Amino acid sequence: MARLAAQANFNYVPLHNDAARMIASHFALSRENAEQARAFDPCVGDGGAFAQICDHIGIERQNRYGCEIHNARAEEALNHVAHVVRADALKHVRYSENAWTLGYINPPFDNDARSEGGGRLEYKFLDQFLSKNEALQRAKSGKMGGGVIIIAPQDIIARGDVLTLLAKVLDNIMIVRLPEPIRHFREVVVMGTMKARWAFMMEVTKQVTTLSELLAGDLQELAFQEEPLYQLPVPETRRRVTWKNSAKGTTEAAQVEIIQTGGIYGGNQYKAASAQMRRKRLNPRFPLHPGQRVFRIAGGEINGKRVRIAGRDHIIKGATIAVTDEWDESRYTDSSMIEEHSRVTRQEPVITAIDCENGTVRQWRGGAEIGKLLADRETSAAISEAVTEAAPPSYAMDMEPWIADLLAGVKPKNSLPGYDQGILPMQQHVIAAAVRAVTAFDPAWGSIPRAVTVAADMGCGKTMMGMLTAHALVLRLQGKHKPAQQISALIQAVQGFPAQPAVA
Repeated sequence: MARLAAQANFNYVPLHNDAARMIASHFALSRENAEQARAFDPCVGDGGAFAQICDHIGIERQNRYGCEIHNARAEEALNHVAHVVRADALKHVRYSENAWTLGYINPPFDNDARSEGGGRLEYKFLDQFLSKNEALQRAKSGKMGGGVIIIAPQDIIARGDVLTLLAKVLDNIMIVRLPEPIRHFREVVVMGTMKARWAFMMEVTKQVTTLSELLAGDLQELAFQEEPLYQLPVPETRRRVTWKNSAKGTTEAAQVEIIQTGGIYGGNQYKAASAQMRRKRLNPRFPLHPGQRVFRIAGGEINGKRVRIAGRDHIIKGATIAVTDEWDESRYTDSSMIEEHSRVTRQEPVITAIDCENGTVRQWRGGAEIGKLLADRETSAAISEAVTEAAPPSYAMDMEPWIADLLAGVKPKNSLPGYDQGILPMQQHVIAAAVRAVTAFDPAWGSIPRAVTVAADMGCGKTMMGMLTAHALVLRLQGKHKPAQQISALIQAVQGFPAQPAVA
């Protein structure tokens, strides 16, 4: 019955105020930018213990963030904590990363429901706020990271999975037991600071062994600390902080937030992943034509960019969706009728845009609708500029003068009707682009490529273009130009060579 009563009360075990003040005595906050210091508590209860800790350290009420699943306690916590959300902290609290100076985690002492996957709630809370989504500031050169305070039963902290997690993310770990008069569930207090980076496995194994031995012995009792052991970091420059119940909201509110913040595209994780993706994705050799630009957009190349559509600013996102086409066909033979059912799944490009003024969402799906979108010159130019900025061509038809002079002097015997004798313009651009490709640094490769492939139909003059590319590279390496007559002689040496048009 006692267990059922505890579960009905959401396993609420508040920390005694005396213990809260003792814990707070271990921490100090730099006076520099102290008004910016922020603290969070995902199981804030009535806010009493959290407030005691913050008051002693000097973290102001307006910079305290809490979550409480119990309505009455959440209401009471508002007396001490400015930002309180009523939600399941493991499922619905959405918050910024690396934004808090101090985290106080006193999770429910219980197993999670079988329908939720089971497992200890203490571990799930620690994993959520310290590992999966790092709420606290990481350590920087010569300075501690954000402070961590954990209250949990000693037997739970001693588990291998919990110790491994703590050793992975925390530095300067200290574990003490609560004073016996207020130690009802063998609680211990774990204090530490966030590492600059996650520890390597060898470091983790060593730390787990040390902590296991500490927990197996006679733990020191929590007491007031005359001089603080942890100097909390100077908060980073103030920026907009998210702490909200993600289960509540409307489509309109989400659109406004995306417009104001850029949504996921404005987050550090997306930017880092996007930068890594761009480094690996090859940029085009030539400027893209409209059809190619559509596929770049669908591939997410300009996600989060602002473009002008119909005279208004929009935030754009590209994607592809699977579309299945099915049809039946009948055909006859001399003796029978054959019915066939065909099914083809294809990827269809989709462009979605959010109006920055009123949050209206617009979508263009498939070639016909996207074609209508790009029919507007201003829109087409804006999207083209955004794609070019995201995926700049290595050769933008900007032929270097010495290559232009070199190719202008090459005069093959034959010429096409309507063209002057010489290398065709598109062939010249292919040669110039090939030379550029193997002489310029390519960010996607992280080096200067050592080879380039020219792919074209038969009869386009690939042999001639390859010879002239090689010759231009030799001249570039030597730092000199050979007389144009020698190049013409080189061309004529190829038996049966006809001048052919290049295929764009």
